Amino acid sequence: MVRNGLDRIQISVSDMAASVAFFRDMLDMRVVNEETIDATAFQRLWRLPAGTTARAAYLRNDEQSTAIELVEVRPHSGKYIREGARMYDHGLLDIAFRAKHLDAIHADLTARGTRFHSAPVVYTADWAHVTVSEVVMIGPDLMPVALIERLSEPKPFIKNRFGTMVDVAQYVHDMDACTPFYTDILGYTSVFNQPLPDGLIDDVVGLPPGSHSRLNLMYQLETKTPAVELIHCSSPGRSLAPVIGPASYGLFALAFEAVDLPALLDRVRQAGFEVLAGPLDMASGLHGRVTAATVRGPNDVLIEFFGR
Repeated sequence: MVRNGLDRIQISVSDMAASVAFFRDMLDMRVVNEETIDATAFQRLWRLPAGTTARAAYLRNDEQSTAIELVEVRPHSGKYIREGARMYDHGLLDIAFRAKHLDAIHADLTARGTRFHSAPVVYTADWAHVTVSEVVMIGPDLMPVALIERLSEPKPFIKNRFGTMVDVAQYVHDMDACTPFYTDILGYTSVFNQPLPDGLIDDVVGLPPGSHSRLNLMYQLETKTPAVELIHCSSPGRSLAPVIGPASYGLFALAFEAVDLPALLDRVRQAGFEVLAGPLDMASGLHGRVTAATVRGPNDVLIEFFGR
């Protein structure tokens, strides 16, 4: 079981200043801490060679506890997790943010050179009884960032152009194999797990014509943290696992606080997932001294668990 939902979304960056500016100035987040990460602990936690160093910056919006953790690693592989990848290749995909006046945002950012996978697409999500407009832009280091505007009432209050993080999405090879990890081990609740109408999201995420897709939206309900969103597509994707990690640029891991870290790791092992490193004591820029471990979870997604 985890507490307080998704604690951090971990992104490896090629240019810390540019990535901080993207999330701070464009997406209306604020820097809450910066640190040089203990090199020995970082190397052990992520199985990196001696001599690897890292520094981090943490950003939040004012309505959620979940932080964006930007990590600048040296030396680096120079590889981008999503370079040459299709949207539906298996692994972490994007972070979705609420937006206001999405057509105007799209026009403005396009004029300033930002690339998008498509123009904004309007569709009705029958499972939530809402109509939305959505677009996916290409953020720093080729990382997709989804922008979603709710068009039907009641509309959420958004102070500036962007609001809270809605979800973190990943494409999966086997939905049924992934779901129990989040529901049974982490204590999340699935609020929607059904096939989508054909063609509903194809233009938004670039699915081939004729694809069939299924969505599983999971929350820790008592929190205001982003949902974990699993997407399965009938069009065959490939695993991005060989390039995923802090030494490759892009969205590489999710972090959760454990209620009881040893017990949680026991359940992870019993379910057949690999504990890569830890538990080990280390400093956290947001939480002080913690005990942390890394896991290769379902869909080969990297996950950091920590306890205090």
